[in-house]
Amino acid sequence: MKSMFEEFNKTLRAKLISLYESFIQNSQSEKIRENAATITQKYANSGSHVSTELARALEKAYEIELGNLSTEEAKKILEDLHKS
Repeated sequence: MKSMFEEFNKTLRAKLISLYESFIQNSQSEKIRENAATITQKYANSGSHVSTELARALEKAYEIELGNLSTEEAKKILEDLHKS
C-alpha cells in the first residue's frame, strides 16, 4: 500500500512534468506562467515532504511564473524529474 507521501509525490511529479514539457514547447505562454503560479502557490510549503528533485522543480516553477527560467535549464529539470 502506498503511503500518503508517495501518492503526493507521484501527483506533484506528474503536474511538474506536464508544466515543464509545456514550458519547453512554448516558453512565452501566459497560460503556462499562470499554471506555474497555481502550482507554486498550492505546493509551496511541501518542501519537507518531497524529494530533492521535486523541491528543485517546484522552486524553479516560480522562475517560470516570473518569466526568468531558460528553456535549457527547464530541460535539465525535466530530465531530473523523469529520472526520479
